[in-house]
Amino acid sequence: MPSRCLLSSRAKQDPTLEIDIHDHYESKVYTFGSTISGFVTITAHNQLPFQSLQIDLRGITSTCGHAFQYGTPFKTHIFMQLQMPISESALPISQSFEPGKLYRVPFRFAIPEQLSSTACNHQNRAVRERHLQPPPTMGSWDRDDLAGGSANIDYVIRARLVLSKNKQGREQYLDQSRSVKIIPALPEQPPLHISPDNSDYCLSLSKTIRKGVIGTKMGVVRASVTQPEPILLFLDGLNASGSQIPIDLEYIPVSTSAVMPEIRVKSATIETSTNFWLGIDGYLPDRHEKPSSSVVPAAPWETSNALVLRGKETANWQKDHQLVSDKESKRRSSEPVSISKDCAEPHSASLSTSCVSHWDFDSSKSRAYKTSLLQSFELATDKCLFLPTFYSCLVSRTYRIRVTLAIGAYGTTISLVAPLQVVANGLDNAQYHDQLNSMTLDSEYEQSGEVLPPYSRLR
Repeated sequence: MPSRCLLSSRAKQDPTLEIDIHDHYESKVYTFGSTISGFVTITAHNQLPFQSLQIDLRGITSTCGHAFQYGTPFKTHIFMQLQMPISESALPISQSFEPGKLYRVPFRFAIPEQLSSTACNHQNRAVRERHLQPPPTMGSWDRDDLAGGSANIDYVIRARLVLSKNKQGREQYLDQSRSVKIIPALPEQPPLHISPDNSDYCLSLSKTIRKGVIGTKMGVVRASVTQPEPILLFLDGLNASGSQIPIDLEYIPVSTSAVMPEIRVKSATIETSTNFWLGIDGYLPDRHEKPSSSVVPAAPWETSNALVLRGKETANWQKDHQLVSDKESKRRSSEPVSISKDCAEPHSASLSTSCVSHWDFDSSKSRAYKTSLLQSFELATDKCLFLPTFYSCLVSRTYRIRVTLAIGAYGTTISLVAPLQVVANGLDNAQYHDQLNSMTLDSEYEQSGEVLPPYSRLR
């Protein structure tokens, strides 16, 4: 990235400011426990008085792109600023750079596990805890990170050389910056507690099966899904682990001689939501309802990608030996069938289905049949990058899985929606200490006994 120079025009060549990072390459990913070290190199082509040199690592979030379509203004938030103290011996005592001489100033930053407490002003404790976890880089990967250009999260090492003021009294400075890609440690969180009235998810659904459109009722199928184990994002190659979708099935036939329905997983997709929030209250979009007093709306960017299913299973029914009592059967048969609001699926031409919250029976001898499916799946990571689940003051990323079950051979389906986490691990303790121990400075600093001071955390 070229230097940004706010200097009055000069007859001679301007000074150069460069940032060199040890063992760095464009696609390298840093995480919690990683160290970023190197040198800022300064070369003056004539006598150059200066006031100070500043080196810091910044984390910057900005909303852009489609956010304007939802009435959300452009917004920028500097959520992290780590400043590297400069050793006095690294710069000339005269406060002036000699022409033709090369000056090298070392720096070192360690990726923090948590942001400074000043990075988030939200009062809700749960929101604040999540917002103080560093977010991953967004918007600058060589794969589609599914943000749609709607937001950017950048980590930048910036060097600023503050020079003497010009004749008009304005400050002059020379800037240089380099971006680095960071995926912090974002560990697994407890499974979501989902209330029945949460329309974003559908963990359980029941359908009445009939012969034909208005034919005799065959029975009731109930399907339930459990939140899958989290997906682990591997930082080496940015591939992801697989997981499994646990599905519980229950079928209560009207007659004991009824044929068990064939049920299989038809398809499954992962739905990605990039949420925006610019209000002062703050909330977690997949855990909290949007505050009714919100002035600035959330503007989610949503995408859907097919999951790669492995070894599709079919239902293998077994009897549940708990009989339905005569009294319970009569009570259920006298109750009306209620239709769920979230089941707006078209009826099949051969089977009539409806969502029911109460199961009714014509016979006291009805028995329940149960089975379970464990559907293995993987994410299609060849072209897409599924960033870890995270929450920040401006932007958050959440996922959910939509799995569709096919009942019989006539097109009848049940769709269930469950949350999914994508997590990332930082370096373990051994790797972390190895990185710290392997850190070496330039030989001239080693010989002079110079030691890098710890950086200060401004944000």
